[in-house]
Amino acid sequence: MPAGFWDSTVKNLFRAVLATETDAESGIPEVTYAQLRKWLEFLTLLNFGTGVWGTATGVSGDTLTDSAKAWDVDVHNGRTLIMLSGLAVGNIYTVDDTTATTLVCTGDDLEADGVAVDDQYAILYDILNRNQGHDHNDVNSPYVVLADGQVIEAKLAASSVSQAKLKTAEHEQSHTGNTAWTWKQLLYTEYRFGLQIYVTESPYDAYLAYPDCDVPFPTLNTTYTPEYVMIRVSDMSKGVFLKYRYITSSGEVYWLWVLRDKATKKIVDIDACSDHCSFGLDDPAQRPHPFLNYDPDKHEIICINPTREQLAEIYAVKPPGKSLIEIVLNDYEIDEESQPEWPTMPATTQILHDDWFEAMISKQPVRVVKKIIPHPPMVQVRALKKKEL
Repeated sequence: MPAGFWDSTVKNLFRAVLATETDAESGIPEVTYAQLRKWLEFLTLLNFGTGVWGTATGVSGDTLTDSAKAWDVDVHNGRTLIMLSGLAVGNIYTVDDTTATTLVCTGDDLEADGVAVDDQYAILYDILNRNQGHDHNDVNSPYVVLADGQVIEAKLAASSVSQAKLKTAEHEQSHTGNTAWTWKQLLYTEYRFGLQIYVTESPYDAYLAYPDCDVPFPTLNTTYTPEYVMIRVSDMSKGVFLKYRYITSSGEVYWLWVLRDKATKKIVDIDACSDHCSFGLDDPAQRPHPFLNYDPDKHEIICINPTREQLAEIYAVKPPGKSLIEIVLNDYEIDEESQPEWPTMPATTQILHDDWFEAMISKQPVRVVKKIIPHPPMVQVRALKKKEL
């Protein structure tokens, strides 16, 4: 911990501020102001400090470098950087990106503000952007760690856990224009419930099949992989829709993926979910899109992130038991002229220590890992618009 500002040894100088030091006759001397300042600094550290301190070894524009560090990528994203010494002492900034040795504060100019080599700094939990308390997400406050590492019945009130608090989401997939079997990957299968399937029009048939000894799905992976199924429809002009519900703890961005023919612009497949398709992987780039049948010579991939208003409109007219994708196909179209930005909001990619027995043995809290999803070069970003009547 650095000396001077927020020095831990200052706690040895703490004492109660006397009423006689702050009454009307006291005049509040400098020593009293100093004592009050020390208390405010100590309380800020106590409430918001992450325990991370350091000394700048380099400063350039919006980036502070500390070559003595070896941070995990993105570990301090969203937290607050505070300068503890130098010309910029007391300045605070939001950390937008973290590498092993750097803190990037996008939109700020640390160098112009006077931050320099050998200046000391600390990392606080977010005190700049969070205005509704803290939710123990390790950005604006620490993760909650139980004293004995476990939740038992005696610790819960009868109404503490209810069905209304169990959060689930749906992953939907579709296929059209082909009567042959098409492989589909159930990306969130580790947390899923049963599959459901339907066809857009009767009496045409939709088929669902699992890999078996006659049609196995080969894998070269050396770790567990998501489940695969096959779907097809009896008439190539009709669509088949597949969905399943799964347990989730995220939903920061809604992802609507479209696979279509490059030449004809005919939609082949659609995948829709409130979780990114890389969920469960260490590196989101390992699964940049959800389509197993993507052929770069034949297909193009469109990513659409509907607005909350559009999603509210879609859910308002979606009949029970019907697919969100079908509503999109019937009532909306891709805005070909649009050029929206790729999402930069960190999205949930993993849930760590979610096995209760493992968590009990290791005494590790359940952690939700969020990362900024990189923009794959083969994916175009477009907006959604209502069809003209």
